[in-house]
Amino acid sequence: MRAGVLAVSLALQPAATAAAGSGSGAEVAQELLARATIQRHSGRRAEAHRLVDAGLVLARGAGSTATEARLLTERGLTWRQEFLYLRRGRERSLEALEGALRLAESAEDPALLAEVLDAHGRVLYVGQLYAENPDYEPILVQYRRAQVLARQGGDEGVLVSAQFHEGVTLERLRRPEDALAVYREALGLAERGGHELEESYVQRHIGFLVQESDPDQALRRFRRSLELRERVGFRVGEPFAHIAVGDVLFLKKDFEAAVIHYRAALKLAEELDLPMARFWALVTWGDYERELERPEQARWYYERALGLTKNGGDWGVTVQRVERRLEALDIEGS
Repeated sequence: MRAGVLAVSLALQPAATAAAGSGSGAEVAQELLARATIQRHSGRRAEAHRLVDAGLVLARGAGSTATEARLLTERGLTWRQEFLYLRRGRERSLEALEGALRLAESAEDPALLAEVLDAHGRVLYVGQLYAENPDYEPILVQYRRAQVLARQGGDEGVLVSAQFHEGVTLERLRRPEDALAVYREALGLAERGGHELEESYVQRHIGFLVQESDPDQALRRFRRSLELRERVGFRVGEPFAHIAVGDVLFLKKDFEAAVIHYRAALKLAEELDLPMARFWALVTWGDYERELERPEQARWYYERALGLTKNGGDWGVTVQRVERRLEALDIEGS
């Protein structure tokens, strides 16, 4: 990595201004964008924000609208990660992505607009996950528009991502067969094009859809998803991948192997400071104990999970899901 990039990442504004004046601002901003994405995937959100801030100074100084839009998109996705895992930052995420959308709409670049629409849809989707009366139809329309634009712009990576997110949205609309068809198309593109992170998402969600009918296939897909996440450094996604593997192993009555993955998920979630991942690792372990008819152990895990929600953040209906589990334990024990 060039010395100029390191200087910008360390000194931020002053170094960014100097680099822009030398005429290399847009190129350095793109490198900072790539580094910010790596930091976000590793769970180092503060560093990702620092790199984006520096990159924005350079991109604006160089007059690079496309790079500025992509940096704002990265800022939005980093705040989305805060919301997804820490239950905060959604409004900041939307603000950044709406700024990116304004720039992308004016740039007359279909690939850029597709990328921003896909990211913006992800933030809208996560917000609906915790809403009492979710509305996914407008998000579905947005993902389909992103696919049209990605094809026009020749961006296969964004196309695969938008297809995957269309599939997830179809699942929420209770259209699993339609979702599976979209996933299979996305998987073919991801495998042929080497889009490993996107493949990890698709493999995981196909696994969910076939888990009850074909647990062996689901296990293969969940393990492949975990392998890909470890390979590309998508550390914040690893706890959920471990939970998925553990759940299907539990379904197959391989209890000892399941617990190994639950422990791994909880350890990673604590190491990366991901309360939402810790929450679901604890809830899943509680479900495991309940299934083995150990109600007191199950209660302990459920109550630990609920304790995480007391530390602030917008947990929405998530809390109710655990409260219902505790109520069920009370009924089963009465």
